[in-house]
Amino acid sequence: MCTATDHTQLRFAGHAKWQNIKHIKAKNDAIKAKVFSAYALKLRRAASEGGPDPSVNSKLAALIVEAKAKNVTGEVIDRALKAVQNAKLQQLFLEVQGPAGVLFLLHCETENVGNFRYALKKSCRKFNGGILREGAARFHFEEKGVIKISKTDNDGKNPLTFEKAEELAIEAGAEEVVNENDGNKSQEDSDDCWTFKTAPEDIYSVKQYLEKNAPQYQIKEYDVQYIPLRYAQVNDKEVDQVYEFINALDENEEVTKFYHNMKE
Repeated sequence: MCTATDHTQLRFAGHAKWQNIKHIKAKNDAIKAKVFSAYALKLRRAASEGGPDPSVNSKLAALIVEAKAKNVTGEVIDRALKAVQNAKLQQLFLEVQGPAGVLFLLHCETENVGNFRYALKKSCRKFNGGILREGAARFHFEEKGVIKISKTDNDGKNPLTFEKAEELAIEAGAEEVVNENDGNKSQEDSDDCWTFKTAPEDIYSVKQYLEKNAPQYQIKEYDVQYIPLRYAQVNDKEVDQVYEFINALDENEEVTKFYHNMKE
């Protein structure tokens, strides 16, 4: 009797161990799949913005290197790029009210405008928001060229002071230099960067001037962006809802870029 009991205990102990191994493997597979999915989305967005050829799209090329370093397979990378090449996408610019009255401007690419708008409207309603008429949210933002340049040179020895950055901005034709992070998607932490703001049509001429006259300071980001003129103030409970909505937009493959006016 005792032997039979011991045998049963051993059998179930072995079963539990196998279940634990299966659980750990499933968890690791889920983490791996999430990483692959995240990079596939980043790659599609970068390819949509600058084209699917990494030889002429530096942002895409850097992402491919980063993805490979995270063990993302070549198959996943190729599939993401082919999806952009083969897709017949329509571009949309939508204005949305999200949780707590926070306003969003969305750049979107979709094969089916009707289905996309329906799904977005449904998502907005979940947060007591909705798609706004054209111009309703746009006037709360200003469109600016934004160039972020490193505060130290490539060797990390010679700092780019504010005075020098301001001098470069004047010479390049930028409107101003600031040390700030306006809280929008795809923005690097500004602690190690100066932000040059330009008229949208001047961004490339200013960028070229900086590359030619201050090549020792790396340009980390440049883009035409929508910067809030008026910020929405939200409480702690509302912040969680706004971030839940932001996460939903982040995970939406058809939303390529977005801006919001929540004060962070």
